[in-house]
Amino acid sequence: MKADLPGFSKEDVEVEMHEGVLAIKAQKSTETEEKGQRYFRRERTWGAVSRRVALPGVVKDAPVYAVLKDGVLTLRVPSAQSSSPKQIEIKGS
Repeated sequence: MKADLPGFSKEDVEVEMHEGVLAIKAQKSTETEEKGQRYFRRERTWGAVSRRVALPGVVKDAPVYAVLKDGVLTLRVPSAQSSSPKQIEIKGS
């Protein structure tokens, strides 16, 4: 899975997985200040993004690979073992 997060650093990003749902949250804020002889300017910016994705199948607790490079968060979640059909015995007369 890949998510575009331009302008965010790895300290700004939080990734959690709980009961088959992958949650990605990112937020940051900046403040700049400029003083001149006849003026004073202060700017504040704040931004946040979040996304929750239900993963197909049952994903057990397994190591998840995550890397943020050039504004792209790449996640690798191991897939669950596919279940094979099972024969069910019918009891009774």
